[in-house]
Amino acid sequence: VLDSTGIEMPYCFMRPRGEMEEDKKQYDGPEHAVIFGVCGAAAFCARRALEDVKCRDEYFDEDFVNYVEDVDLSWRLQLRGWSCCYNPKAVAYHERGVTRKNKKNMARKYLVYGFRNRYCSMLKNMTAWTWKRHKLEILARELHFLSVRVREIPYSVKLEALLRALFMSMKMIPKRVIIQQGRTAGDGSLVRFFRYDRERFRDEMRSFVR
Repeated sequence: VLDSTGIEMPYCFMRPRGEMEEDKKQYDGPEHAVIFGVCGAAAFCARRALEDVKCRDEYFDEDFVNYVEDVDLSWRLQLRGWSCCYNPKAVAYHERGVTRKNKKNMARKYLVYGFRNRYCSMLKNMTAWTWKRHKLEILARELHFLSVRVREIPYSVKLEALLRALFMSMKMIPKRVIIQQGRTAGDGSLVRFFRYDRERFRDEMRSFVR
C-alpha cells in the first residue's frame, strides 16, 4: 500500500499522491517522475538547492513546528526553478501518524498544526497570478474542506487552525516578501501542478451542496 509518491497541489490543496492505493506500479512510468514536491519522510535534497531556498537561515520553517514543512520547502524550490522528482526504485517504510496514534490530546494538537501550516504555506508561497487564475476554485475547495467532516476531524480543529493561521500571518508576511522577491520561475512553469481533474472537482462540490 502506497503512502506517498509525491506531493500533489490541486488548486493549492496539498495531498500525498497515491495515498492508501495498492501499489500496482501505476506511478512508475516516466510521465509520473516530475512532481511538485517530496514527502519529508523520504526526501533527498541537493545541498546547493537547500542553500538557495533557505529563508532567514531556515530550510524547514521553524515556526511550523510539525507538518507541511515539506510542502513549504517544495514550493520554495519550485519558485526558484528547482525540480522535484519521484524515484519508484527508492523505497522507504513510513507509519503515518505514529507519534499521535494513541494520544488524543497530541493528535488534536498535531492536526491543528497541520491545517494551520497549510494556510501559512499558501500565504508565503502562492503567487498573485495563481490566485487570480484559480481563486474561485481555491475558495470553493477550502469552503468544502472547512464545511465537510473529513476523517472524523472535528470542525473545532479546523476553526482553531484557521484562527491560529490568521494570528501567525504577521510572521509569515515578511517571509512572503523574501520568497516572492527571490523567485525566478515564471507562472507558466508552475501552473501544471495546480490543475485539477474537473470531473473530480465537480463531484466534490456536489457533495458540498448536498
